[in-house]
Amino acid sequence: MVDKHTSFVGLVRIGAVLVLALLSAGTEAATYYVSPDGNNANPGTEELPWKTIQKAANTLNAGDTALIKDGTYKELVTVTRSGITLESCPGQTPVIDANGLAGGSGILVVRDCNNIRISGLHVSNATSLHTSGIWTWNVDGIAIEKCHVYNTASSGMKINESRNVAIQNNEVEAACQNGGEEDISIKLHSDGILVGYNEIHHGNHEGIDIKEGARNVQVIGNYIHHIERQGLYADAWDQPTYNIEFNGNIIHDCDFGMGACSEMGGLLSNVRFVNNLVYDCNGPGMFCKDWGSTTTPHPIQDVYYVNNTVYNCAWGWGAGMDIGNYDANNVVVRNNILSQCGIVIRVNREPISKIIEKNLTENAAGLDPNWCIVGQPRFVNPAVGDFRLLGDSDAINAGLPADAPQFDLDGKLRPQGIAIDIGAYEHPSGDIDDNGFVDFVDFVILAGQWRQTPGAPSADITPEGGNGVVDLLDLDKLVECWPK
Repeated sequence: MVDKHTSFVGLVRIGAVLVLALLSAGTEAATYYVSPDGNNANPGTEELPWKTIQKAANTLNAGDTALIKDGTYKELVTVTRSGITLESCPGQTPVIDANGLAGGSGILVVRDCNNIRISGLHVSNATSLHTSGIWTWNVDGIAIEKCHVYNTASSGMKINESRNVAIQNNEVEAACQNGGEEDISIKLHSDGILVGYNEIHHGNHEGIDIKEGARNVQVIGNYIHHIERQGLYADAWDQPTYNIEFNGNIIHDCDFGMGACSEMGGLLSNVRFVNNLVYDCNGPGMFCKDWGSTTTPHPIQDVYYVNNTVYNCAWGWGAGMDIGNYDANNVVVRNNILSQCGIVIRVNREPISKIIEKNLTENAAGLDPNWCIVGQPRFVNPAVGDFRLLGDSDAINAGLPADAPQFDLDGKLRPQGIAIDIGAYEHPSGDIDDNGFVDFVDFVILAGQWRQTPGAPSADITPEGGNGVVDLLDLDKLVECWPK
């Protein structure tokens, strides 16, 4: 599971989908129990539980919950009854282990139903070819949370033809070990999807892919690392795919970071990559490419790369920002830090139209001078993955407001100073001791300088440039900057 930086974007959708899943149609909800030591002829009480999860899936009515006890369940499970919850018992970690079982679409299949909640289950060893961990088809309203999916031949989670889906606080590990698709695949006209605050790691193929007609998707706050290909991907394939936002995700040690394609001719439109942190990748940190078919166009319309931080990428191939698509229209690359990349920005197939401006890099040799500001980002500690800005960073107050997200990767309001900062993090005005964030130490410094001419470091933080004395204006600003 992951408890990384959060974002305010999409919290309303999280709440709405979970309410939908939790408030099922049934008014006389019942709770049943499942245990490996149970018997399916039992009544399903805590004292006399059922033996299999499939028995619960076949028996529960709308509003009912099955609490799954510790142990290993050697079975494949299919859910078709609406309004039910399958959940681990509090503090327990039941495992559905499909090792050696003849696979179908997935270990846990949910299809042709609505208002489902899956919580706290460990799903592992989908070893048959093309078998996923958790797989949906034609589901309206499903919450998948706090699950661990491990060692799957195909996707860890695959969402097909489904609506109003929340996938949050899960761990997907070692997916796509023997076949296609991605660690988390959102596809086939799925609509109204949240993929939030999950950890996806040590998998093959892509980390999270939004594709094949999916629309109205938010990918927020995920932690993606050690993936064979790119961490985040939007690919229309051959269907119109649109309204996708990748916000506040952290990606590192993948082959490459995040980007957009239309591999088989479908129109990909209105895609936003904002507030993401990408570092230590072999290939491009960000890309807009024309991979796929050599006989179809690759139409992309309105794709935005704004306020991201890319560090130590593209030493193997590509560029920090790599553009190569003649059919892309309105590719916007703005307010990004592109630091320590082998090549900073490359355009090798000119799109129909593009805007590249106000990106910060240490060396812009050979680049269009309008594309970049030359300067030092001055991160807090990149060696440990902390890419917040120090107070003397050249990224501070150097960005443009156009298309900038309202909050940064830490959830801080933009701007903190007189203008938008470049990169995923907005430097907090109240960071008196210049460690990249506002904490109790800043209050101690301010208290020590109260009603005095400021010392060093200075607590005279407002108005911009100070007014010569540490007073209530500075205290108010510090309180405003305190993490919410």
